[in-house]
Amino acid sequence: MGMTRVTAAQGSPSAAAIKNPVAASAESVADGKRLYLRHCASCHGSNAEGGPGNDLIPAAPDLTDSEWKHGSTDGEIFSAIKNGVPPELNMIPFGDQLKDAEIWNVVNYLRSIAKNAARPAAGAPPQSAAAAPTMRRGSIAVDPALQQLVDRAVADLAQRLNVDRSSIAVVEARAMVWPDAAMGCPRPGLMYPQVQQEGALIRLTTGGREYAYHSGGSRPPFLCEP
Repeated sequence: MGMTRVTAAQGSPSAAAIKNPVAASAESVADGKRLYLRHCASCHGSNAEGGPGNDLIPAAPDLTDSEWKHGSTDGEIFSAIKNGVPPELNMIPFGDQLKDAEIWNVVNYLRSIAKNAARPAAGAPPQSAAAAPTMRRGSIAVDPALQQLVDRAVADLAQRLNVDRSSIAVVEARAMVWPDAAMGCPRPGLMYPQVQQEGALIRLTTGGREYAYHSGGSRPPFLCEP
């Protein structure tokens, strides 16, 4: 999806009047995240902070701030996801792919990761170091949802190369929906079930070389060797 953002919201009064009927429970937010990663992350990024676009479509905007061109109410966001944004439809409609309740779950998930969401009160204890994402020199910021997969990939590569984990940088970590069970890393001569696999692509670098790890389904990250 590719919803456009500008400073002044220009939403729809009729869409703004739509009330969100789905409570923002932990279950709703979790399902919204699952659906977001499957249908939206390819454009907006796994952390919803925007994507680069390509020759055919413009860059996808950040969905974690408070500025929405087509309105920032729950109803307007729901409408943009369900009906798309005409006339160009760079943000395509998802009403034929997602049920209304599922779209509301996505709305609840986006609300949960908004940068202006409620923060700990002043004087609240800081997040423990153990809960903070692992960072390495030269690494990108990793989506917490992918952190465990990244850590497993780093550990595997460090063991393979007999190097310290701190020498490995994370170049890329994003959610993927692989088109089949090969998960983007087919072996010559093998046949794979043509079933989509939700997973991740993780690119690491150390010693001047880059290594790609793929994961999907119940399979943990594995090194995709040329």
